[in-house]
Amino acid sequence: MAITFDCECGESLEAEVRHCGRKVRCPTCSERAVVPFPPITFDCACGQSLTADNAHAGRRVTCRIYSLSEVTPTLLRREHA
Repeated sequence: MAITFDCECGESLEAEVRHCGRKVRCPTCSERAVVPFPPITFDCACGQSLTADNAHAGRRVTCRIYSLSEVTPTLLRREHA
């Protein structure tokens, strides 16, 4: 699976999910950009689909419909140092 994101120069970059958190070089401006983690999408107990930034993994988020509190799952971890 690939992630598409933008460099500061505006160039659209693409990288594999396994490279999340790592730096890649932009072919247009040669600057290094960090590959972002994709958002986490999961279901609330009420059945609504919730989306949270990967920075919120393991934290509680609140369903906007029924105000239920759910823990955001941890889906991605960087396994390579």
